[in-house]
Amino acid sequence: MVYIAHTNFKAKLLNLGYASCIVSDSIDSTCPLITNTFSLTVSSSNIHDMQGIQAFSSLDNLFCEFNQLTSLPVLPGSLLS
Repeated sequence: MVYIAHTNFKAKLLNLGYASCIVSDSIDSTCPLITNTFSLTVSSSNIHDMQGIQAFSSLDNLFCEFNQLTSLPVLPGSLLS
């Protein structure tokens, strides 16, 4: 389980259909929906903290523009290659 720090990030993930992978304020990094996500768009969602993005270990593309981000947490290794 990976902690989701910001309520707007959690709300966006719920809106995108990841509810079955979220328990309280954490996301299950072994959930098939998470492990099979290669692209994620959370733009324009008034997100201040992307803590929890680490759960998406297969992510190749992350679109998070037009949020209130001043930094990003450690990103999944798949985004760094």
